[in-house]
Amino acid sequence: MQSQTAITSLSSLLGDAVHPGLSGVSCQIDANMVVLRGEVPTFYLKQLAQETASRAAGVEKVNNEIEVHAKPRDWVQE
Repeated sequence: MQSQTAITSLSSLLGDAVHPGLSGVSCQIDANMVVLRGEVPTFYLKQLAQETASRAAGVEKVNNEIEVHAKPRDWVQE
């Protein structure tokens, strides 16, 4: 039951409450370990998800499997 409460709490933290860019991140909790999966556009958001997960009650370890898929910018060619 504690892990279900942690999942619910962590899922809401990772949703738009922290940053809308984390909406594609999912979490799985096994004992006191959280596994983060999904895609984000920046390394900053990957780190933000990890830091948020590590602060959740009862979490001792975070395995961050989030992939960064940055959208290419429109670079001006000279």
